[in-house]
Amino acid sequence: MMYDKPIKGDYTDDLRVTMRRSESLCEAFSGAESTTDLCELLERELSDSGFPLYAYRGMNFGDLRSAPFFSSNYPSDWLHHYQDRQYILVDPVPSACSNERLPFRWGADETVGAITQAQREFFEEATSAGIRSGIAIPVHGAGAEFSMLSVTSTGDAKEFRSLCTEYGDWLHMVALYFHDALSRRLAREAGKEQVHLTPRERECLLWTAKGKTAWEIAVILSISDGTVVFHLKNAIKKLGVNNKQHAVVAAIMRNLIQP
Repeated sequence: MMYDKPIKGDYTDDLRVTMRRSESLCEAFSGAESTTDLCELLERELSDSGFPLYAYRGMNFGDLRSAPFFSSNYPSDWLHHYQDRQYILVDPVPSACSNERLPFRWGADETVGAITQAQREFFEEATSAGIRSGIAIPVHGAGAEFSMLSVTSTGDAKEFRSLCTEYGDWLHMVALYFHDALSRRLAREAGKEQVHLTPRERECLLWTAKGKTAWEIAVILSISDGTVVFHLKNAIKKLGVNNKQHAVVAAIMRNLIQP
């Protein structure tokens, strides 16, 4: 394994399409009913991007003493082998993630950086298990929160590099949204629920605070007035109030919007 400079994606999608896709993903994560649903959404999104295998590890969600959260669809034989051999002490990816803020590549096909003989043998074993190359995405959250998402493709080196170029930035966004949604879900399950508004819900509330009608907001945001009403109703429900004016006040008091 070797890791090199951070990945920078080169998107060809129209910016508006990308924004809608990210908004849709954010809302899907926010609407998940359980951590299991969240992980299933994550797995599906990663697979659609060409990375069918993943491993996620998150720590310090609200409490430095809290147990780490782990989810993965790697082959069970490899996961057991990794644990039995205590490869967490050999694998250079976790320690690299703790010192990095941007995604980086790792794997048998990478040639940048120096690794020990033990690490080289570790990656030879991983390759034999079908885990040859991947992208590691560190996420440093609020307070001491920290997580890493490692995703793996099953193609050859050329295909892997192509996927990195096309989806590198998108995977970074996916990891950030997932970490945020998971943190809030775990807080709710621990009885520390916090209200989370999607970017579009905040926008609609902000324009409402400025006295704009649903129709005027729709024109400003280039969406339908029905969509505006949909987002406002969601915000009203999340904030536990009766109308959009009360929602604006509640959002300001919670520091969720700043008119």
